[in-house]
Amino acid sequence: MHADSSPMPTDPIRLAPSVLHVVAIWVSRIASPLVLGMLAVGVVTSASSPAPHAWGWAATYLAIVVGTPVLYTLALYSRGAVNDLDLTARHERFRPYLVTVIALIGAALLLHLGGAPRLLTLLADVSAIELAVLFAITLVWKISAHAAMAAMLAMLATHLHATLAPMGIALVLVVCWSRVYLERHDVAQTVAGAAVGAGVMVAALGW
Repeated sequence: MHADSSPMPTDPIRLAPSVLHVVAIWVSRIASPLVLGMLAVGVVTSASSPAPHAWGWAATYLAIVVGTPVLYTLALYSRGAVNDLDLTARHERFRPYLVTVIALIGAALLLHLGGAPRLLTLLADVSAIELAVLFAITLVWKISAHAAMAAMLAMLATHLHATLAPMGIALVLVVCWSRVYLERHDVAQTVAGAAVGAGVMVAALGW
């Protein structure tokens, strides 16, 4: 065997981009608006009382705001009306966004009329307003919903527990990085998304 026929050593520099790509994909999946929205519901429900009453309302809220758009998007995908479940193409987001906004508004009204816990009702109002704003912007520009939800959750967590502020900032930065790295958004779109998410939550909390 010739000396130059042995396997070449792996170049860690060449591996780095693929590793970062995998990390970025998983950050985007784990920190998707759906997952972070459910986490936000868990955070405010845990801070509400009485617990059985709060969790019952949380389950009802999630069934409406998660179940409705997810089932609708799956139906669109099964019919070939959208190319992927991430709704990468901006023009494919119109109908799912509209259905989600309607579901959020309906769920928020239900929570108000039913006397749900204050924090959960506040979150429902903020979520409906935030997505309505994102929906309006998406009609003309591809703003980042991932960044918006991350910033909203970060502000909410910081309001409830000030010591969580560094973690909230880190979450927003990592999520924005993943979206830009994957070329799903540019820097301006992620910054704008984070500004909308944080701004709506801050306004609602009266800071």
